[in-house]
Amino acid sequence: MRTPAGRIPAPNPAKPAGGTGLVGRSSRTHPLASLSQVRHDERVTRSPSTALTIGETITQALASLASEAIKEGRVVEPYLRLYLPEHAAYDASDDAETSGDLWPDLGDLELVDALDLDAVSTAAWRSGKWGRLPPAVVTTMQARAELAGDGQDRGARRLIRAVAAARLGIGTNELDERLIWARVRRVVPHLALEGHSKRVRVVAFGDVDGRSVLASAGDDCTVRLWDPGTGQPIGDPLLGHKEWVRAVAFGDVNGRTVLASGCDDGTLRLWDPGSGQPIGDPWRGHKNWVSTVAFACVDSRTVLASSSGDGTVALWELKGTHDPDISLYATQKIVSTLSGCGTAVWSIAFGMISGQSVLATAGDDQTVQLWEPDSNRRMGGPLAGHGAAVLSVAFGAVDGRTRIATAGDDKLVRLWNPDADQQADGSFAGDHGGIWSAAFCTVKQHLRVAAAFDDNTVRQLDPGTGEPIGDPMRGNTQRARPLAFGTVNDRVLLATASDDGTVQLWDPDTGRPSGKPLIGHSLGICSAAFGTVNGRTLLATASDDRTVRLWDLATQQQAGRALEGHSDLVRSVVFGTVNGRTLLATASDDRTIRLWDPDTGQPIGIPLEGHGGGISSVAFTTVDDRPLLATGGDDRTVRLWDLGNRQQVGKPLTGHGDAVRSVAFSTLGGQTLLASASDDHTLRLWELPHAEEPRLLTAYQLAPLLPIATALGSGLVFAACAEGVLALRSPIQLPASESENHHDV
Repeated sequence: MRTPAGRIPAPNPAKPAGGTGLVGRSSRTHPLASLSQVRHDERVTRSPSTALTIGETITQALASLASEAIKEGRVVEPYLRLYLPEHAAYDASDDAETSGDLWPDLGDLELVDALDLDAVSTAAWRSGKWGRLPPAVVTTMQARAELAGDGQDRGARRLIRAVAAARLGIGTNELDERLIWARVRRVVPHLALEGHSKRVRVVAFGDVDGRSVLASAGDDCTVRLWDPGTGQPIGDPLLGHKEWVRAVAFGDVNGRTVLASGCDDGTLRLWDPGSGQPIGDPWRGHKNWVSTVAFACVDSRTVLASSSGDGTVALWELKGTHDPDISLYATQKIVSTLSGCGTAVWSIAFGMISGQSVLATAGDDQTVQLWEPDSNRRMGGPLAGHGAAVLSVAFGAVDGRTRIATAGDDKLVRLWNPDADQQADGSFAGDHGGIWSAAFCTVKQHLRVAAAFDDNTVRQLDPGTGEPIGDPMRGNTQRARPLAFGTVNDRVLLATASDDGTVQLWDPDTGRPSGKPLIGHSLGICSAAFGTVNGRTLLATASDDRTVRLWDLATQQQAGRALEGHSDLVRSVVFGTVNGRTLLATASDDRTIRLWDPDTGQPIGIPLEGHGGGISSVAFTTVDDRPLLATGGDDRTVRLWDLGNRQQVGKPLTGHGDAVRSVAFSTLGGQTLLASASDDHTLRLWELPHAEEPRLLTAYQLAPLLPIATALGSGLVFAACAEGVLALRSPIQLPASESENHHDV
């Protein structure tokens, strides 16, 4: 669907393209292609209501053909795959009352899954009425990049759509019954544009030959052009810059539209966006990176302004496009300030929405916030969807409608419709930032999960329903990374550990601190675990300072000296029992696992080695009376260790495509299960009928969510992600009365 290099595509016709017949058929015109032309002709000559009826008839006929092919196991015709979505979107841009009324004909998930992803996404985006779109359609637009990933089977695509529906705040059951509930950070419906291979730093709208065009640029040293009406790229990337491109802007020089770009090497370039060719040689004048470029007309003269990291602003008078005059300035004046952005702001832009002047700000909080510039007040909720800092924001118009484009550290350009009713709401993970850690436990016969957020709060919810429990726990001076539940004198406590090296105990029922912070580590704490040793309840903490510390919770004092031996940061710690003896296991970025006697603080034997990278997580269990340890690491593997003979059991468990973040054991229905969560956006569930014969039960594709911790309980698999918490149905279901083991993560 890419247009030829160097050409701006012609406007889309009112009828679908390709009306000369179905691809792969004989040269004889297909009857449905003729119907398509009839529909267009009737639309011109008849009333809108009659034209809509004709559109419905044709869309239903096409959808019926596609559905029949799916039921019979045949491949859906290429014409239908490419153009059925456009038929469904018929009249979507003309009548606000009827817009999107034909989309229900594409509400069947199996049908949408058989259509071209780009065609569905483009037609859905152009309709702009996402509240009327079936979940299968709007989630295809939202998750187009994830659905297009390599090796995504039918089950993976269903769960990807269900996750997208949860993020959009719409129903998920009809998309995938495995997703029981999700308390995740809400996003606003939008279209993600893929193409850049690295961080995208800037976006800008322009008008080329009467068509709206979007330009983007970033750390891959390219400038790219897009059709903002469809989200499709225009031509090939504009190549020539040798370093990061931080600035782009459209302007008019002697009646000719040009595109300017600024680079980290201090140079500027002009481009002809119609042909995709550079205009002349690079312009030189700055001594450091170019941060911004902007065109203006001053006294009937076209001027290009550029700002730089060298502290100067350059004004280039464009007498022609090849020979600019230059003046240097270094003046600044603050007119007004906005308070409440919360984090660093990387970009601002002025625009109009429904006739009202609006200021947009974008920054480190991964959102775009809209403001009333006259009153400095926010307008609604944020535009949320980027998975990293938003580095640039720009206003533009497509077919007379306002659109917002953003560029992010997540390598994506995103398009937004600010006129739609699409503001993010205050969901569980709505206004609190990302999640850094989570822990699961049974409190008064009810499962709970606690999650630590970017805003330094810890919040609880009921894993059975996903509903919040109590008020947030506040008091950490920095973000709380590891969490752990434990019992002290029959009283359940929650421990939170922070980047400042302190530990705070909480009463999860009241949400209040229990005692003063435990102070001892010199750097941030990566992991925490409760254990009982000779009748004493201990808390173990592992830190970036390469040590492990034990705390006696009866006295809330450190128990003995710090455990030293690892040569790099210690990422995970857990208590376990081997032959009736309580042990402590630690895992480190030094690629080793160490066992300790928590009573004496002495190491037990030599370290266990085998991983090809740092080790993120460690967990204990027993299979066939054999004490086992599971570890997951940066080498993308999960490994099992027999603590009786201190040897690795069998071959590593492979399949993850990136680092393994978390591992957790549980016993369900008499079977030992192992869950592993990875940076490849998947959570895998393994069955261990015997230690030497683990087998993969299922894999949950959670993209674009990134699972950082996992746990098992009540026939559910829990995933704590940076964006929230999810509960997934396990392949093994239990009677409600059967007891289970719940492990902290």
